Amino acid sequence: MRCRVCPARIWKLIAVVPLWALVSTALGCATTAQKRAEQARKDTYELVLQERVHAYVYEMGCAAVLPVAEELLFNHGYQTQHYDAASHLLEMQWKYRDEDLRSRYLVQGVALDEQRCNVQIVHQEEAGAATHASRTYSLELELLNRVHPRGAEQVRGEARLEAERVYEESLGSEGVQL
Repeated sequence: MRCRVCPARIWKLIAVVPLWALVSTALGCATTAQKRAEQARKDTYELVLQERVHAYVYEMGCAAVLPVAEELLFNHGYQTQHYDAASHLLEMQWKYRDEDLRSRYLVQGVALDEQRCNVQIVHQEEAGAATHASRTYSLELELLNRVHPRGAEQVRGEARLEAERVYEESLGSEGVQL
């Protein structure tokens, strides 16, 4: 039996292939734009959350917040080395991971007045002669969750709203319609 292809079918196939290529390319661009927008949303959420946590002001004195920070760090395996109530400074002991690597936390309460306090948790790490110190928003957020859960949820909500705004703006600038 001889295979015969109808010329009308060939023309339909020729017409459909470029259309299919155009649609798949457009969908691929939308997917790429959506991926970029999703990454922008994720990055914005993390950045705004970090900024809001660092700037958070507790509506209570530092003397009430620092003991909770001390307990939090104790639960993470750190022992108190020094606590100065007058200057609102909490210094944890060095924790050794091996001979050349050790870390600790310093907690500084910044009293804005008697009933308002900002808390800064700094992670210090030493490896040989090299020293590195940086604020750690993950522990500051954990502290906020313990001391003021509603405040933590408010901070997360603000970060989500800003992240969604950036996501929508990113999609709009790419011309993507959902």
